[in-house]
Amino acid sequence: GQRVAIDGTKLKAYTGWDAPDEERLDKRIERSRQQLREWMNKLDRNDALEDARKLLDGQPEGMGEPEIMEKIAGLHEQIEALEAAKARLRASKAKRLSLSDPGARLMRAPHSGKQPSYNLQAAVDNKYKMIVAARMTNDPTDFEQLIPMHKAIWTQLGHVPDELLADTGYTDLGDVKQIQTETATRCYIPENDAPVTNRPVQFTYQPETDRYRCSAGRWLEPKSKGRYRKSKDAYVDTYRGTSCRDCPMQSECTSAADGVRNLTVFHGARWRAGYARQIGSRYGQARIKERKGIVEHVFGTLKHWMGQIPLKLRGLRKVQTEINLYAAGYNIKRYANLAPTRELIEEVASWNPIRTAVTA
Repeated sequence: GQRVAIDGTKLKAYTGWDAPDEERLDKRIERSRQQLREWMNKLDRNDALEDARKLLDGQPEGMGEPEIMEKIAGLHEQIEALEAAKARLRASKAKRLSLSDPGARLMRAPHSGKQPSYNLQAAVDNKYKMIVAARMTNDPTDFEQLIPMHKAIWTQLGHVPDELLADTGYTDLGDVKQIQTETATRCYIPENDAPVTNRPVQFTYQPETDRYRCSAGRWLEPKSKGRYRKSKDAYVDTYRGTSCRDCPMQSECTSAADGVRNLTVFHGARWRAGYARQIGSRYGQARIKERKGIVEHVFGTLKHWMGQIPLKLRGLRKVQTEINLYAAGYNIKRYANLAPTRELIEEVASWNPIRTAVTA
């Protein structure tokens, strides 16, 4: 079956380190307004000097009115640009904003601290090690990128992959559940907050009777179903033990005053237990280990090509175009290494740019 691994890496934006927050923008706006007031005062003084010149028929020293008006117009434009940057900062809900590339966001780089960057998301297939999808985002984390990347792969291939591999940065179990229940894709993404499995008492759900059985062989019956717990913003089911008081493991299982164990199960917990078995199996662990060998070398190659200035364009749409070119170049070189020379010659000889444009 088709197996695709996804991962993300940060690329420094083509901009300086200056990414002010709202407070610094307010200070710049106020400073520009103060300068505007000063130039307006100079304009008033210049008008007075002009009147004196007419009386004395002399030449006043200093700047003339056209130069002052140019300064005033420039300050008006500067204030408008800063006000627009402040509005963009508020709309983006980010803490800081790069003035030369508003699409970039401050992201933490492995060896250079935080800098204005973009997050490159790449999907690579396990068989040919070719880039299936490359997507640029200004979201600093990978946490919400699982579904967008799955859709990008689907769009590019025309069908969903059989298996999707990723690291813990993508672990949103709600997204994993949505992909596995709505499509034919199976995910192998380790949990970053996996439940404790070394507790002295474990509970196993019995779907036939809607009961739980503890590791001591005692049963827990349904007590309440689908109650909303505000503190957790979730719906829960509660199960209560039927024969806990004479259980030899009671002291290790519960500290309740009546000696009876109450088990709270969040909705989706049973699905999560099944997913834990899926990724905890020998096959699942092999897929998790395989991920690094599929996708991470691609980033090393692309960054080597990019050099010290990885991106040459600004704005999310433009850097996406730039990455598309890099991905296309990578896949062409990869294909050239995989395909026989005769096949490559035939592909080039049969290529028709007009037909390709019509098809696209």
